[in-house]
Order: sequence, then structure tokens, then C-alpha cells
Amino acid sequence: ERIVRRCLEKSPGERFQSARDLAFALSTALEGTGETPAAVTPNEISVVVLPFANLSPDPDTEFLADGFTEEAISDLSGIRSLKVISRTSAMRLKGADKDATTIASDLGVRYVVEGSVRRSGDVLRVTARLVDAEADMQLWSNRCSGVTSDIFSIQERVARGIVEALSVTLTPQEAQALAVHHVTNPRAYESYLRARSAIWSFNPDSLRAAQRHLENALALVGDNELLLAALGHARPVRTLRGAARARPRAAVCRPDLRA
Repeated sequence: ERIVRRCLEKSPGERFQSARDLAFALSTALEGTGETPAAVTPNEISVVVLPFANLSPDPDTEFLADGFTEEAISDLSGIRSLKVISRTSAMRLKGADKDATTIASDLGVRYVVEGSVRRSGDVLRVTARLVDAEADMQLWSNRCSGVTSDIFSIQERVARGIVEALSVTLTPQEAQALAVHHVTNPRAYESYLRARSAIWSFNPDSLRAAQRHLENALALVGDNELLLAALGHARPVRTLRGAARARPRAAVCRPDLRA
């Protein structure tokens, strides 16, 4: 009944944002009845990563907090035994005045990841914690500090800490994937994060800014599949010809992009 009511909410932002999120909620409800849908593995663990808070003195670094949120979602989504709420649904909770227990109940998940990012000059401090909403108990927390060039190792430490707290056994491929970074140059990666944040604003000025950030990143590292794919996405419809030029370059790096 709770799930159906949410599906019927008048405000689009209050409804499930994807069929996958709805499936998570349904599967969780069915677990309480002793039934398990065929498409759901009984050992799967449901998680939502809430938007990391930006505690930096400079509000312009909001892109960094969003980047950590998206990276955590991406890392955890690559683990087969975890059911992770989509980025779209998670980012809609940014600034929401709800506690972890309420959010977990609304989304039909058990575990909630919360965090914050603070950058002052070149110093970066990231705090993350994992909450068992069902038991109303914090399972794990960690504070990672370093300089901005340490961003990749900090992201990996956060992901691995969450996985260990959930007692998840990784396959060799999953363990290796957590150490893979598609953009390894910190300056280029920062430009990518700025571009991603601008793209989600969906306005012409932001899209032009995103394009500049991505072109700056490409100038630093050369052709890169992640940057080129983002560049093709960032270009407004009125410059679709430019996006078409980016796609073949991306396909050289990643042949499946031709499909």
C-alpha cells in the first residue's frame, strides 16, 4: 500500500524515479512475506548513497561533493550482490529534511551511506558513514584526509570501507574494478567533475561551460572515452554536429560505443 501511494504521488519528485528503484522497493516488501521474485537474488543488500554535503568554505566546490556521491554510487553498483538506488533518485534527496530511517523506508532499502566533503586550498577531507536504518545503528564511519591529488585513493578507501562494513565478498573482477579510474590526471578529473555538475543544470550557459571544462581535460590527457562521451552529451542540440564529431573519437577508445 505504501509503494502504491508513492507511485500515485502528484509531485513527480515524490514518485519513484526509475523502474529499477520501484523494483527494489517491491522486492524488499516481498522479502517480508517470505516470497522472492525470480529476478532478485535473496542475498542482495539494498543501499542508497545520499548526496554528500559540501562543507567547503567556497560554495563553488559543490561539484566535488556531487562527484564523490556519483563515484560511490558507481563503485557500489558494480558489485553484483548490492542493490544500489540510482543516481537520479539519490540526487533528488539533496537537501531533503528527512532522517536516514525515513529515507530508507521510502526507498525500500536497509542501508544508507552519508558523507561530506571539505576542501580548503589543496587540502581535502572526506567523511563517510554507513547506517543500518532497520536497526537504527551506525555500522561504519571514516574520515579521510589528503591533498587533491589523493582524490582517487580517497574514493577507493570509502568504497572499500563500505563493502567491508557490509561483509560483502568481492569477486576478483569486482575488487579490481574498485581500483580502476577512467581519468587518472587529477586536474583533468576536476574539470570532468565541473563539467558533470554543469551538464545536470540543463541550460545553454551551463552546457557551454561543461564543453569548455571537457575540452580543457582532453587537452591534458588526450582522447579519453569518459571525457569524449561526456563531451558528446554536453553539446546542446543546436550544435549536434559537434557531438557527432566527438562520438567517432570515443569509439576509437571504446569500440562498443559504435553500437
